[in-house]
Amino acid sequence: MSESPEGLGISPGATAKSKRSNKLRMGLTIAGAVAVMAVVGIVIAVQSGGASSDRPSAEVSPSTISSSTAESGANDVPSSTATGDAAAVEVPSDCGALYRPSMLAEFDQLVLNPEWSKVAGEATLYGTDDQQLQLLIDAGGPLVCLWGGDNGGGDVGLTTSVVSVDSAGETAVEARLGALNFSCYEQLRGLRCVMSQSSEDAMTGESHFLRDGLWVATKWVNFAPESYTESVVESLWGSQ
Repeated sequence: MSESPEGLGISPGATAKSKRSNKLRMGLTIAGAVAVMAVVGIVIAVQSGGASSDRPSAEVSPSTISSSTAESGANDVPSSTATGDAAAVEVPSDCGALYRPSMLAEFDQLVLNPEWSKVAGEATLYGTDDQQLQLLIDAGGPLVCLWGGDNGGGDVGLTTSVVSVDSAGETAVEARLGALNFSCYEQLRGLRCVMSQSSEDAMTGESHFLRDGLWVATKWVNFAPESYTESVVESLWGSQ
């Protein structure tokens, strides 16, 4: 048998008040939970919005594409100045193209291509004493520049042959110079080979320079101006 509220010492009025109080607390609890959920939702929305605003967009406008592509292309394409091949150097038509004023001053009493060197029947002069190299010079149609005494003869002089050679001819020249035990080394973006010897009567020597299909062969007797070959090379190739 259940006991009534009165049997427990609780009046009916107190019971009604307790029920209303419980309902009020429950309502406040639900309202508080809803408020907390609303706040959490706002915080999540704010954080999500902030993160999305900081993240770069995957879309790129056409103007951005064209601008970046143009800049990339400009950097990838080498300039013609930086990568272009050097202009081909041909055999000059006149010996004057070989010499700068500073070099001409070195020749003193010597004459360039004196008249006696042009007389028919006179022996052809070359920039070398080697007969095999002379044949290669003849095959290239050389420009011959001779410095000697005005009246001929004498024991001082210099002869330079400027010759056009193809790759096979250049290889043949290099092989022959090697066989003759010339001292060869790289210089001025080409190959330089030299030899000199002395006797009781004279000092003689040869200098050969090969670059870009051009061969500069020089033979000298008792006369070797300092930096002669280097000066001729600079006159022919300039700053290339």
